[in-house]
Amino acid sequence: MKAKADNEYLFPQELRPSGKKFINDQVSLNTNWRFRTQWSEKVSFVDGRKGEQNFEVGKDFSDFLVWRKDGFASYELATVVDDYLMEISEIVRGVDLLVSSARQCLLFDSLKWSRPDFYHCELVLDQKGRKLSKSQRNLPRLIL
Repeated sequence: MKAKADNEYLFPQELRPSGKKFINDQVSLNTNWRFRTQWSEKVSFVDGRKGEQNFEVGKDFSDFLVWRKDGFASYELATVVDDYLMEISEIVRGVDLLVSSARQCLLFDSLKWSRPDFYHCELVLDQKGRKLSKSQRNLPRLIL
């Protein structure tokens, strides 16, 4: 896979499967499913903090995971469906998820669902300049 400077990996077009994999007339469950993008397509949205955001498929991102072979939806698909079902109208998240928002715009559009508004805030960093994260367990303890 082709890596970009910001660690975004582009899924190469030549690795796309030529057809669907079927087992007993059902789609194989042991397959990762990717959203097939149109290379050179432009994706734009207005961010409440950063203004107009523009991305190009094949340059900023490419085909992306929507269903994992372990039987669970990917982050991209799960959040779009949750946001739609919960009638979320504004999403606030870290600036590190701008590309994710562009991918999600494609999902909203393909499902013919209205896109929510986006607001990407700066990240909160620790003393070493690392993003605070529950998964990295580097959140400061509050002393009351």
